[in-house]
This record gives sequence, C-alpha cells and structure tokens, in this order.
Amino acid sequence: MAETAIPNFCRMIETQHIGLTDMEKLAALLVKLRFLPSELAVLLDLSPQSVTNLRSSINMKMFNQHGTKSLNFNIRSIN
Repeated sequence: MAETAIPNFCRMIETQHIGLTDMEKLAALLVKLRFLPSELAVLLDLSPQSVTNLRSSINMKMFNQHGTKSLNFNIRSIN
C-alpha cells in the first residue's frame, strides 16, 4: 500500500547504497507517515532511547546529518 501512496520514497529507502536495515526502513516509513517517536516505540516494541538511536542512524545514512533534530523535516521533504 505504501508503494502506491509514496512510491518515490519507498524506492529511495530500498536503495542498496543507503544501506538501511529492515527496522530502519520501517521506522523511516512511519516517520514519513507522521508517526511520533513515542508511537514508533510502541509499534516497534523499542525503548525510547532505542528509537532515538534508530532515528539518528537513519538521519546519518540518508542525509549525512548527526542527531535526530532534522530527521522529520528531511524525510517529509522527499516527494
């Protein structure tokens, strides 16, 4: 279903050179769909700190930026 709604984003996160894990791909998709970090923690059965680490890893791999502050903006700006 996500492939139909946001195909370019789905293709991007599947790109091998980015190197996202399956968990990172799922979290990136949820961020794109405007889920909050607290909601990610519940849905992915992770601690809040693990969600922060996951988001930070996504931001580094996809956008070469440290931390999580810019992740939501970066992901949501992808068409």
